[in-house]
Amino acid sequence: MGAWDLVDREGKPRDWPLEIVKVEGGIVKSKEKPKGERRPFVYFRNARKPLVCNATNAEAISSMAGSEDTDRWIGLRITLYPTTVKSGKGKMVPGIRIRPMKANHAEDMGDGQAVDEAMRAQQEAAIAGEEHER
Repeated sequence: MGAWDLVDREGKPRDWPLEIVKVEGGIVKSKEKPKGERRPFVYFRNARKPLVCNATNAEAISSMAGSEDTDRWIGLRITLYPTTVKSGKGKMVPGIRIRPMKANHAEDMGDGQAVDEAMRAQQEAAIAGEEHER
């Protein structure tokens, strides 16, 4: 799931209240880390794409659930929202953040949006720049 998925039918950014139904560990590979690194993949009711959690979002969910144990995240209702985030190199890039659910019910997110290749390229360029500086 990317920030491009968190838009309404007109393409405007919006909040998505969702309920966590499953969390699985997965490996995320990149050019910088070809062997990959382990991350939690968070699945939501009525959303077809999972959120691959970064450290910031995993900490937010852990805080809301009262536990780092991902089994305790199941059933938690949260709100995903698109925003710009500062990369480790200090560049502002599109991203997803989490806050407690604002609405009374979770929504059906459907298939999500097609990947915004320009946004993805911007994110990958920022990440690649960070790796080269380390």
